[in-house]
Amino acid sequence: MEDYDELDRALFALPLATPPADLRASILNATIYAEPAAPFAFAEIAGIGAVLAFAVWLAAYVLSNPALSSTLVGQIGTALRLLSEGQTLAWLAAGVAVVLVANTVNDGFALQRIFRKRP
Repeated sequence: MEDYDELDRALFALPLATPPADLRASILNATIYAEPAAPFAFAEIAGIGAVLAFAVWLAAYVLSNPALSSTLVGQIGTALRLLSEGQTLAWLAAGVAVVLVANTVNDGFALQRIFRKRP
């Protein structure tokens, strides 16, 4: 087993720079006492609110008009049937494949830019 007493004495003999007087306070202000960042920007909150308001209005309008309800159910069924056709699914698969290949070629840059975290 080696003896590190000489090395310890040499390390403790090194001159140390004095830290700034307000180092602790600046660290606390930057971490613990800092104001939390808003999870959403104002435009995002306004957009989400507008979409929710439109959805509530549309639901109330559809529920208050029985004839529209049956027509809307029929239209949704038609849209789902069209989306489940082979050609549509093939084009959707091709689009997803192009996105994945482009993302792989660019080393994930496209998806990183879309799903980046805010500072």
